[in-house]
Amino acid sequence: MSPAWKHIADELQALADDCALASSNEPDPVEARLLQRESVLLTRTAVLVRSGMAPASLASAASDAVVFSSDDLLVWGMSHDGERALRQMADDPHVDVHQIDPALVLAAVLGTRPSGPYA
Repeated sequence: MSPAWKHIADELQALADDCALASSNEPDPVEARLLQRESVLLTRTAVLVRSGMAPASLASAASDAVVFSSDDLLVWGMSHDGERALRQMADDPHVDVHQIDPALVLAAVLGTRPSGPYA
């Protein structure tokens, strides 16, 4: 796995952990549910990336997603569009967060054009 993919997997898991923690402290039940669903989406996507099974078509997006690289330091950030797409998936009652293809979530958070309503 390339350093970019490894770093993105680590960042996705860190974001998932942050969402899970935030959901456990969120007083608004609707927002807590959305954060929990985002956490599941991000965790499943991190697992996909770590498995080495991320679609090859997203390799250039993964490299582009690394916004700073210097020796062992890599900085990655989800775009505003990626955050919006993730929130839309979490908010969609028709999306089973345990069954949706994590490659679709990965494409969305990398800011590529996934197929479906999250493009």
